[in-house]
Amino acid sequence: MAPTHTSLRTTAAENIVLIPAINKNSTTGYKGVTYDRSRKKFVAQVWDGGKHVHLGYFATAEGAAIAYALSEYGRADAAKLLQPRAAPTAAGAEEEALECVICLDDLSAHAEARLQPRDPNGWGATRCCKSLFHYRCLHTWLSDDSEVETSRGMEPINTACPGCRGFVSKSASRMLC
Repeated sequence: MAPTHTSLRTTAAENIVLIPAINKNSTTGYKGVTYDRSRKKFVAQVWDGGKHVHLGYFATAEGAAIAYALSEYGRADAAKLLQPRAAPTAAGAEEEALECVICLDDLSAHAEARLQPRDPNGWGATRCCKSLFHYRCLHTWLSDDSEVETSRGMEPINTACPGCRGFVSKSASRMLC
């Protein structure tokens, strides 16, 4: 029923991008899809300019996710998610001041620590949105049982990227690129 992970999924038949849920508490795993207990069906729906737009009832969460993906709302979300983003490089770190998205420390002072997870100043970019982080900051962010101090104050921790809310592996070797 729900996707096994929150990365983008495409259906083989039509190459449709199924949009993962943004909300961590989503029971279906897909954006725009909820479960209607009274009808015992999945519902595809969106809010557009304060108005509820009903896209239909479906037997499976994936069917509702496909309906959302085929709608103008789903196509717009897919276009945003699939836009290529330039990856920061170590050479770029020397040219301009780069900072950790969580602690706001200057990363350009430690260009040699890029992609060194065991280095206390190790840093890299997430695969999903190419946001820059210290390994230690992102590891703390991904711990489920704590809060982290950010530029916006104390934030609850979750398993989504702080930059785009996409999936981030908890494995240090696959966490950043």
